[in-house]
Amino acid sequence: MQAVTFNIILILVYFYYIYNIGEIHKGTVKNAVALVLCIFAILIFCLLRYEFAAWILISLIMLLFDLFYDEEPFVIQWKKVVSYGIAVASMLAVNKFFSTLSYMMIYEIIILFCFIVLSRQRKCLNPINGILVGLTYLIIITATYIYESTIINLIMFLLSSLIFLILEVIFKNYQTSFEKNTRYFQQNVLHNQYEEIKNIYINMRGWRHDYHSHLQTIKAHLALNQLDEVQKYLLELEKDLSRVDSYVKSGNLMADAILNSKISIAENKNINVICKAELLENVIITDIDMCVILGNLLDNAIESCMKIEENKRFIRIYIAVMKKQLYMSIQNSAKEELDFNERNYISTKRGEHGLGMKRVKILVDKYNGYLNLQNEPGIFASELTIPIE
Repeated sequence: MQAVTFNIILILVYFYYIYNIGEIHKGTVKNAVALVLCIFAILIFCLLRYEFAAWILISLIMLLFDLFYDEEPFVIQWKKVVSYGIAVASMLAVNKFFSTLSYMMIYEIIILFCFIVLSRQRKCLNPINGILVGLTYLIIITATYIYESTIINLIMFLLSSLIFLILEVIFKNYQTSFEKNTRYFQQNVLHNQYEEIKNIYINMRGWRHDYHSHLQTIKAHLALNQLDEVQKYLLELEKDLSRVDSYVKSGNLMADAILNSKISIAENKNINVICKAELLENVIITDIDMCVILGNLLDNAIESCMKIEENKRFIRIYIAVMKKQLYMSIQNSAKEELDFNERNYISTKRGEHGLGMKRVKILVDKYNGYLNLQNEPGIFASELTIPIE
């Protein structure tokens, strides 16, 4: 009876694990299927003699459930799904032949396994948290192994379950809050990019609107045979047109759009900008991610420059593809001391600046890249490398 009870609990935890490890959204049909499979899994224990064999079969059933309902690619999820069943089956096999593990200990180990995998999936598990939780569960598992008292084992069972539930609520709320802030931030970024590009477009329309007047002026000078005036006027128009056209032509359309709009804003704020950018037309980074990464780094550089005197403001931008890696370096003038927590990539004042840099870090990690932030008195530097092959 004890074996059946604990196996039922482990099956229920299995379903919770699958619902949270991938992208299986709740629904009436899915829940009904899950309930039927849960009942079927319980019946397996009544029919099969060996529990570990039953868990191998259950893991295959869960794999099919994930295949049908998980929105994430099956090739990504299947190992995570099967690993739970294999872990339980392995411990049951060890317990069967060596009798070193109790059902209570198996449950506590599986709960710890679920916590680690789900926390890594949500990207909210740092080494300190992992060590503290691991040590806590190690104490609980050790106490369960040492003391054979039913009351103590029950207390350890409830304690391990309570810790897991509390941590799940905390991390799920953190994930929901972070995703909400991220969506809000991305909307802000895209809105700002839209406004900047719209301003450039309006300027281009304004120049086109004045085109007729320019022609009339040139004709008037030609009619009076004022060739020197015509040449001078054309030189001024060429300079004006260069500003309307673009500051940078890197070879990548999205990078050019962001660089040109940000450089235009920087120069309007009396910031001296030096930019050299050479890119491929197609790189591994999507347009949206390029917008977030490059836009945030330049926004932070502009924001930093605005806190110091005009004659000290500068931004140096260097972007290139070197040895099959995309390399970006943005240096800007800054205050002598920065209120910046480099380790967590968030500022102590928090807000959008900190969230923006955290988004950059997440996206760089997404492409298996490396982000390096350095500051010295009067200068701040952001460097990143992303493999493109």
